Amino acid sequence: MRNYIEKIKFVVLCLVLGAAISTSAWAQTTTIIYVRKGAAASGDGTTWAKAYPELQQALTASSSMPGNKQIWVAHGEYRPSETGDRTKSFQLASQTFLYGGFAGNESSLSARNWRKNRTVLTGEMGALFDKSDN
Repeated sequence: MRNYIEKIKFVVLCLVLGAAISTSAWAQTTTIIYVRKGAAASGDGTTWAKAYPELQQALTASSSMPGNKQIWVAHGEYRPSETGDRTKSFQLASQTFLYGGFAGNESSLSARNWRKNRTVLTGEMGALFDKSDN
């Protein structure tokens, strides 16, 4: 009987430690990176007031950041290259989540309205609406 109780104690200890470890992983902070078309070129993405003007800047920044990242993108049309470079593409780094539909003043993810604030990612690089040049 004594051996049985020791085994139960061991299992309970393992469960408690496992829960503590998984809770700390879930409690990891999330960094929010802000993007707003027309923002100042000197923006660093840390707030809406200091938003990156282009999505590609936020994607590049997120690739060197540890942990979970959310990129909040305000309404507008975004291209992987503003110079027409057709070799560029949008690529998300690991642990990075991309959300559009923001007006550019929200403080929570649930406040965005993606129907009203259309965020478009496009590969249209040449003559607009001419599919033969892309």
